[in-house]
Amino acid sequence: MVVANSPPSLLILLKIMPEIGSFIEYKKDFFNADNDRFAGLIFFQSGREALRYLIGHFKIRTIFLPSYFCDDVCAYLKKIKGLKIKEYALDDKLGIKKSILAKIKSKNEGKVAFLMVDFFGRRDPNYDFIAASLKRAGVVLLSDRTHSALNSYNNFFDAELASIKKLFVNLPGAYVGGVKYTGKYARLDLQTGLALLGLKERYLKNNDKVLKKKFLEGMRKEEGSLANFHKNARVVKAPKLEEILSKADIKKMKRARMNNYITLSKNIKPTKKFAWLDLGFAKNETPTFALIKCTSYKIREGLKAHLIKNDIYPPVHWPNGTELSRLLISIPIDHRYLPKDMRYVSSVINRFNK
Repeated sequence: MVVANSPPSLLILLKIMPEIGSFIEYKKDFFNADNDRFAGLIFFQSGREALRYLIGHFKIRTIFLPSYFCDDVCAYLKKIKGLKIKEYALDDKLGIKKSILAKIKSKNEGKVAFLMVDFFGRRDPNYDFIAASLKRAGVVLLSDRTHSALNSYNNFFDAELASIKKLFVNLPGAYVGGVKYTGKYARLDLQTGLALLGLKERYLKNNDKVLKKKFLEGMRKEEGSLANFHKNARVVKAPKLEEILSKADIKKMKRARMNNYITLSKNIKPTKKFAWLDLGFAKNETPTFALIKCTSYKIREGLKAHLIKNDIYPPVHWPNGTELSRLLISIPIDHRYLPKDMRYVSSVINRFNK
């Protein structure tokens, strides 16, 4: 929306910024390197299927998930016969409370797993202490790297998993590392996903609302298919996905994200309505999104509506009604964007303060 008293520089930005956020399209400039980060992994159609595979692999009977987690994944896991799902609490910076560890012991629960999530690209600063405590208790430690796959860590875990679409490109696919597989493979078909990303490229280039509607309808159908519960978790052959990942310029992606994160943090003005939430990233860590913590759910919803009205699409992680999730909103900062784009985003956010 262009307001009558918008400065000329803002009017120019509004004309050249069709949208910020939504599904990550394929950007060739960030897939022209060579890396071996994803060699030796096994692949699945989705992150929830990857997690289900690990539950079966380790013969898990009880799994502890963070209270701040995806409702759709929880609903999917509840379909696994004989699996108990328990929550563990997080603090206001998404850290794990040490007090919960005494309650998690494998001998009391049968085969137990604990899922640690690197929320928004930041590993819990107490990770090593927590991992050691869980190992002594005989608990299987699963590391969710969906938000931190760009980062390199040397910490202990029994297995790791990550979905592809949050960091790299919005295609079906997830990986598991730390376990071996010698069975049969299904095949991951990326043709529909690649065609949809091509459609997004076209509607962005031409600001075509009809193509955008067609794209969103296709993506909703693709997203809906992830909830399909098959008899067994299917390990897939995904040569095209592996090729894309092997070409990912991880250093360039990390640099772009950090530049965007810093630019946004410097340009958003202080307010009584919300505050910048700094999780305290380590030097080797790269944020997945910028986080804003609102003072109320009403303000969070108002800011979200304001951003969408200006073609900025902030994911909400996750709308499951917990006290923390009702206050947080995520701002896209990924490698698609330049610092000038972040200055535009901050100008829109700052107008909400007035």
